[in-house]
Amino acid sequence: MLRISAVFCLLLAVSAATPREYPIKHVVVLMMENRSYDHMLGWMKKGGKYGNPVVDGLTGNECNLKDPSRPWLGRICVSHSAPDNSVYDPNHSYVQTTERIFSCLYNVNATQPNNSTSPCVNHASIDGNPNMGGFVMSAKTNNQSGETEMSAQRPSDVPIITTLANEFT
Repeated sequence: MLRISAVFCLLLAVSAATPREYPIKHVVVLMMENRSYDHMLGWMKKGGKYGNPVVDGLTGNECNLKDPSRPWLGRICVSHSAPDNSVYDPNHSYVQTTERIFSCLYNVNATQPNNSTSPCVNHASIDGNPNMGGFVMSAKTNNQSGETEMSAQRPSDVPIITTLANEFT
């Protein structure tokens, strides 16, 4: 209880001070992992009470093929139906991240020459096409559908973080 009282008194003292005495220069928001920019703030571009149409965000046209080797199976597009928390933890390895960004299967034992532009073959290359098309493919290697990876929160679902983004950017 003493800690809470001390924090409360400190907050009162700071809030009673004039802006000149304690100007806010930076706001830092600490978040748990698995909350990427797109997941939390991607739909801000749509506007609305908490949105911001000038944000370079999701349009609703961003999609991943369900299986890049069989495009006729269709695709999964971004949605605003993200759950509050994921029921599983997506793989965060270098390999899976590279596959997500460059939409390719990572090949540690590549037989192609090192002059390939694919970062999934030539591990020193950064010339590949970062089309973000591998999120569903990567999820499927972990026996998931990819729908969680392709979903994001509406600005009205996360009003505190969207308000902070609007006020301090």
